[in-house]
Amino acid sequence: MTAPRQRARSGAKRGWASVAQLPAFRALSGDFEVRALSATSLDSAREAAAKHNVPLYFDNHQALVERPEVDLVVVSVKVTDHYGPVEAAIRAGKDVLCEWPLGRNLDQAERLEALARERGVRTFSCTQISGAPYARYVRHLIDSGYVGQVLSTSFVGSISTWGPVAPQGFQDYLRDRTSGGTMLSILGGHSIEALLWELSAVLANQHPKVKRADTGEELDKTAEDHLAVAGTLTNGAVASVHLRGGVSRRGANRLRWTINGTRGDIEVVNTESGICHIGLFNVYGAHDDQTELAELPIPDEFKPDTKGEVKPEDMGYALVEFFRELAVDLRTGRRSVPTFADAVRRHRSLDAIERAAATGQRQTYALA
Repeated sequence: MTAPRQRARSGAKRGWASVAQLPAFRALSGDFEVRALSATSLDSAREAAAKHNVPLYFDNHQALVERPEVDLVVVSVKVTDHYGPVEAAIRAGKDVLCEWPLGRNLDQAERLEALARERGVRTFSCTQISGAPYARYVRHLIDSGYVGQVLSTSFVGSISTWGPVAPQGFQDYLRDRTSGGTMLSILGGHSIEALLWELSAVLANQHPKVKRADTGEELDKTAEDHLAVAGTLTNGAVASVHLRGGVSRRGANRLRWTINGTRGDIEVVNTESGICHIGLFNVYGAHDDQTELAELPIPDEFKPDTKGEVKPEDMGYALVEFFRELAVDLRTGRRSVPTFADAVRRHRSLDAIERAAATGQRQTYALA
């Protein structure tokens, strides 16, 4: 990529696009140029374009994907609406990056991946844990033999979104287990993104009735709010993930990820967020003759240069490195960030979790 990469956005007035993606792209102005955006109305599109200094704006995604100035379409609307803009971008011959989850379900994901393969467009699935500094550092520690052979790993995360009280700004589709925007699909997909498992699972809806924090209105909820998964990684290590919806007391670890190996242990904690790519993370470790965990400060080499556009506590912090890797992929043709094929595999893992929970039987899923 010898010049800034032209690109486009779908749904940029507020939400994830506005608070996370656009600031991350601004930090990489030498690699990306935001040329256009779309929103649900012309007024909201105009407002978003003025706020983010974007020259072109539209009130529908079809007009956006047809513009010759656009060569990469980024879809960042809610998951219930992913299919339409992604399909339109592919049919217009544009490369496309879609926020995770790719579709509402496995069927949608498989259809989009097949269409993109047929049309020969490049696709990317935005699971930004790979850009989080702590995750990059932990991968380095494991690859360098800090813990030796990995024997087991355990991930526990909690988030208030799917608890008994729906926080202010809670969107109704998150209550519906058929929407594709559940704790399993969103948090589960991000949390187990790199794990290839045989799976056994329990899904539970502990709060079938929730109250809105702002109005006190009682609402029905079918989306599960507890997930417990146990399985075996492809390298033979035993793994477990437990995600729970609800409030954690102040000072409690909202995220705790432990890795045990033949030489040592690593532990990652976050007291403010149970989401694996958002917030401030601390890494601890001990190996060989060390008997107590000690903090392992994350070296600067694993932290992105955000040019002051994004702070470590901001939602888009992990996206900066993810997008930097994306820029190299686009420029060179290499494959480092996840593609739609990877997203389909992730959807298959979630489908296996649902089958395991429904049948009580251990499940496997196809890798290709």
